[in-house]
Amino acid sequence: MEKLTLYRQAIKELISNYASLSPSRGEVETQVIFDDEHGHYQLMFVGWERGLRVYGSVIHIDLIGSKVWLQYNGTELDLAQELMDKSIAREDIVIGFQPANLRKYTNFAVV
Repeated sequence: MEKLTLYRQAIKELISNYASLSPSRGEVETQVIFDDEHGHYQLMFVGWERGLRVYGSVIHIDLIGSKVWLQYNGTELDLAQELMDKSIAREDIVIGFQPANLRKYTNFAVV
């Protein structure tokens, strides 16, 4: 299987699995957003809870070039490890929420 196809599949599986574990809270909807054309993958919470607006990304992963960019992780999961467990190479994972000058210390891609 082509590498990027494998990566897309792994990302979607990871997000879908996490979404299935997210319990409903009040009027908060769990939204899974997959954009294969542009390489954007997100899990969002949207709605209302106890009179307060809930809106935000829980997981955001992008495919940029041949790299998997972890843009945001609002979970307690080690998403990088989860992706490696799904056959994504460590050198193809970029910790995008780390500043570029610190990525060399992450043991992942430094793009």
